[in-house]
Amino acid sequence: MTGSFSAWASSSASLAMLPGPLANDLRQSIEAGRRAGAVFVVNGDAEAIYRSAVDEAITSLEFRHRLLVDFLVKGPYYDGGRIPADKRADHVTDEECAKAIRFVFGGVVNAFKGRLAELLAVGPCVHLIGDCMATGLIPDGARLYVGDTVRVAGVTRDALRKAADMHVVSVHGQSVTAHGVVEVKSYSIAADRIRTQLGRHVSRLRRGFVVSGRSSPRGDVDQIPVKVWAVPASWKLSRRFEFRPSDGGGSTLMVDESLPVVSVEVTSDADGVSRIKLGWSEEALAAAAHELSFWYMEKLGERAFSQRKSPWPEMTHAEAGRNAAKQSLYYAILRVRGRDEQKAIALYNSYGFGYALGSNFKDQYGRRAMLWPEDLKEIAAAGVTKTGSRIV
Repeated sequence: MTGSFSAWASSSASLAMLPGPLANDLRQSIEAGRRAGAVFVVNGDAEAIYRSAVDEAITSLEFRHRLLVDFLVKGPYYDGGRIPADKRADHVTDEECAKAIRFVFGGVVNAFKGRLAELLAVGPCVHLIGDCMATGLIPDGARLYVGDTVRVAGVTRDALRKAADMHVVSVHGQSVTAHGVVEVKSYSIAADRIRTQLGRHVSRLRRGFVVSGRSSPRGDVDQIPVKVWAVPASWKLSRRFEFRPSDGGGSTLMVDESLPVVSVEVTSDADGVSRIKLGWSEEALAAAAHELSFWYMEKLGERAFSQRKSPWPEMTHAEAGRNAAKQSLYYAILRVRGRDEQKAIALYNSYGFGYALGSNFKDQYGRRAMLWPEDLKEIAAAGVTKTGSRIV
């Protein structure tokens, strides 16, 4: 897999691939940033900026692309027990299988989840910056710099490194001054931990930083009056569902996709540190990120099967990629144990039934179990399956 994969895959990314309400809020947040003069990694409209975020996420995952391609194309061995000697070269090892599961469950999902949270935070951040300029806390003309538009010097000052998720910076001629740092989390975190992280970001800025190609020597940092952290809300997705009669005598699963109406909350502590609570919850972001991870594996499979023979000639290469992802996860459940098995089950269920139902189907002992349509029909009728499993 070459480095061009991220550009090829992200070129087909669109806000339309997300749930409508989330796509609308992302668009509004990005456009609010653009109107306020926020600086993004790329110039363009909301769609271009979203595609750039997807590209960044995929690029951050490229070091594991070969592992995931093998997971999709070769796949785990299709049975339990020892892999026959004459079949070992045809399949990934159990260790490789476990690594792939852990990477998708953690690295891939979190990469997309984090980018979604950062884009949602842009709008609230520029509003906060506007308030700070209105009160004279920071000078007029300060702007929000998003993502890698700001890089900090390393310890040796030779290499540039990733900095905070966003910065508040003013540029006047050759003078560049940092006024604020922003850290965005896609999960809940203790306030003392985030304060420590914000402090580290400020210390790194004082070593020197680069803003859109402008080098800032040591000292172009004021007292950093603006320190902001953003976290998702805590509401849960609905677990409600029903089966409705469909044409032909069967039934169709209908999942409740209603969402609460939650406004963004901004609070400030006595020492001036501001906290933004996004309108979208950690669970809602996780659901969208799981769908994006499935799309990402589809794209990996699509590229791989366009370069070699597909075992499903009746399918398009994209369809084969999705099918390979589900099949490999199914076989992985037979091969891995413990937490890795639980992660594989969560991914398999989520790709088949959505995150709200799939990731939260538990057996009578509180462990994730493989979910089938028959289980949902039993739950719809009695609230629990015959074996005691339920949606929690």
